Amino acid sequence: MDGSVTKLEVTWGRALTVWWSLAWRSIVLGGLAGAIAGAFIGMIAGLLGQVEKAQTWGSYVGQIVSIPVSMIVVKIILKKKWKKFSIVLVPKED
Repeated sequence: MDGSVTKLEVTWGRALTVWWSLAWRSIVLGGLAGAIAGAFIGMIAGLLGQVEKAQTWGSYVGQIVSIPVSMIVVKIILKKKWKKFSIVLVPKED
């Protein structure tokens, strides 16, 4: 890149493309990681005799695990190149 950047208009079509890419990855990867972590913690709680708390603990851990996964998804999206555009971070001019 030579320092000059051609800015594209932020259209609903481009916004939808980025949103959908972010949404499906977050749902699939976050859901999968959350389900695995939640099941593991639920199993541990069950083995510790805390059967009545297994679902609650599993749910909480599953939700917590989905946070860093969603951050990873954002990073993936920022690096992604679509057919007609990509997202570029440029320093803000002072």
